[in-house]
Amino acid sequence: MANYKKKRARELQHDRFRDTTMGLLERLGNALEGKGKTVLYGIGGLVLVVLLVVVFVKWNGRKNDEARQALGRAIELSTATISTTPSLNPNTLTFSTEK
Repeated sequence: MANYKKKRARELQHDRFRDTTMGLLERLGNALEGKGKTVLYGIGGLVLVVLLVVVFVKWNGRKNDEARQALGRAIELSTATISTTPSLNPNTLTFSTEK
């Protein structure tokens, strides 16, 4: 008999967090009642915007990488030595004229 009373007492105890959360969810449910299509369109639009942002960020990153590589190559060309004789190191760039 004592176990039943303790169990029943636990069932009757109120959890403030649960009560507050359930109250908020009930109010949200009442506010959104009958607006299913609108909510679905809103969620769809949000997903579309997020997808567009992700695609733009990836595209922009790729273009930035290409620009960095081009700048690196231009710096490499501009610092190359100009000499009429070939260089001893085959890895360095050498040009015979400034053109």
